[in-house]
Amino acid sequence: MRMGAISEVGKQRLEVRRGVPAPPHFTPGFSFEGRSTVSPRRGSLLSSRYARSLVAAACLMLVCIASPMGLSRSAGALPEAEGFAVATTSRDQLHPDVNGGVAVWEDRRDGNSDVYGRSVPDGEEFQISGAPGDQREPKIDGNLVVWEDRRDGNPDVYGYDLSTRQEFRITESPSDERKPDVYGNLVVWEDNRNGDWDVYGYDLSTRQEREIAATSPGNKRNVAISGHTVVWQDDRRGIGHSDVYAKNLSNGEEFSVSTDPSFKDQPAISGSTVVWRQEGPNNYDIFGRDLAAGEAFQVTTNTADQYSPVVSGHLVVWVDGRNGNADIYAKDLSTGREFPVSTGAGSQETPAVDGETILWEDQRASDPNYGTWDVRGSTVDLAPAAPPGATAAGRLGGVDLRWTANGESDLAGYNLYRAASPDGAYEKLNPDALISATSYADATAPKRAVSHYRITAVDKAGNESAPAVAHGTSFAVPELSLAPNVSVTNYVGSVILSGRLTSNGTPIADEQVILEQKPVGAGSFGPVPGGSLTTRADGTFSLSNVKLAQNTEYRARFAGRPGAALAPYASASKMVSVRAVVTLSTSATVLRSGQAVTLSGAVAPKHAGTIKLTIKRNGASIATRYASLNSGLYRLAYTPPAAGSYSVVASFGGDADHAGGTSAARGFGVS
Repeated sequence: MRMGAISEVGKQRLEVRRGVPAPPHFTPGFSFEGRSTVSPRRGSLLSSRYARSLVAAACLMLVCIASPMGLSRSAGALPEAEGFAVATTSRDQLHPDVNGGVAVWEDRRDGNSDVYGRSVPDGEEFQISGAPGDQREPKIDGNLVVWEDRRDGNPDVYGYDLSTRQEFRITESPSDERKPDVYGNLVVWEDNRNGDWDVYGYDLSTRQEREIAATSPGNKRNVAISGHTVVWQDDRRGIGHSDVYAKNLSNGEEFSVSTDPSFKDQPAISGSTVVWRQEGPNNYDIFGRDLAAGEAFQVTTNTADQYSPVVSGHLVVWVDGRNGNADIYAKDLSTGREFPVSTGAGSQETPAVDGETILWEDQRASDPNYGTWDVRGSTVDLAPAAPPGATAAGRLGGVDLRWTANGESDLAGYNLYRAASPDGAYEKLNPDALISATSYADATAPKRAVSHYRITAVDKAGNESAPAVAHGTSFAVPELSLAPNVSVTNYVGSVILSGRLTSNGTPIADEQVILEQKPVGAGSFGPVPGGSLTTRADGTFSLSNVKLAQNTEYRARFAGRPGAALAPYASASKMVSVRAVVTLSTSATVLRSGQAVTLSGAVAPKHAGTIKLTIKRNGASIATRYASLNSGLYRLAYTPPAAGSYSVVASFGGDADHAGGTSAARGFGVS
């Protein structure tokens, strides 16, 4: 996995050795206040380059005496770290840094210290600065390389643009400016213009110098920068009481990163992650703090010394003494996995890291130039970052998960796990293959229960990331019924609407149900007057005396309640028909033969059309007549053909608005 988005790191060089009068290529482990970087209680651990160089030199002399041909590796030597060589001349190469695939280092092949660079792992080497005097401790970010330059005697800060191949001077003060760091157009350094060591900076885009930390007492050293945050070791509490402080350059706020009573130094920063070395009762460990989350954490717990931490993204690298000499170890903060980077018979010091590329100073018993320091490197295969932007949204019958795609070039896919509680037993939802998409529809999530999810990214080597977490609740499908008490009623009649709300057969009480109606011909459902009801303890509800004037569909609607994982739902609609009312009268009840009778009546509500009149004599149908409706009224004259007992029924066939109706029978006699 390549953490390409975090290119600023690998440039914080944490001073285990701080400026004592010693041979320049040794720079042993003592600070300005005379504090050893190795606890005096642990003098048996030779953690300074100076001490190991003396041992190496002694060994070299012994080997050369024993073997005129030079060094030979002992049969019992520990296996050396795999990786690649960056700089292996016969002189010392020191203080490596790396960013964006370009390594820079301090090189003493010509006697004094110069700055060299190359693309790693196998690019061509090139010289960056070969001016008189020493050019030391380079740092790189993007195309900018900065270093401490002593061409004029005292240390100044110089820079070099790799894209234009132009060198430029950054500081010109008669005071000492040293140990610079760079991020984007911002360069920071230690500066003693005020007597103590303070922190100053320079913006290459505006060509403006600025004071960053100079007002508080005590020395401020080992400065590092990432983004708009500068961190440093701060002695304002007095010699022997170093803390870690920081400043947000965007708003000018200065704040303590760690003010624990323990001695702390060697800060480094990447994004919002700051790490440092901290003295414990018996050893030095690496600690850290996430500035964004405000959470402190311990990186190492081994009983040996760990020092010189650097950080890039979620990878922390340090020098580790657990094997009796100085080795390079690392830890993936996202997964908690700690692992060795380079171990062997020689010493490994001063690591640098950018993404998955780690560089360090190296002495190897197998090297022909054993006794001098080389620069070597290794590329580690980290687990991917946790998938960003994970969300889980409950829906009807499931949970929809989404996340943002990881940016690693060797990403293979994603795993998804589900549990009933955050710390519960997680079930893998994709047991057969990785998920290639950045979404997943979990249709098997338990209904009306919170499901907790962990989403991990997996690379092609099988490394699995720390989980992104989300939780969601699958909405249950409620059962909502509605039953009118009748399916047909006369005009103008009424109806009783009743129903029940349940979930998996369990009554749902105290929920609002809305009754809605849609008369025939209406475009949509609307509320029934007085139809906002609350379900009873058994989930039932009802509304009486619902008036209706035409054929009407009814339904019940439940708006849902996310807090109870109940989805919105509407019942099936039920049609209640309104039967038209037909009346009929006769002008006479007794007729003589040949005399006509008038048949008349009305249809309510008023309709146009025709009325059908069915006439019977002595119980048998003898005639059918039709009368036109005029504003709902009709009239027809009928002359019976013969004597007998007659009955008449008027019927209306109905229309889209109303069901048909039939009058009561009316009779008359003919003699």
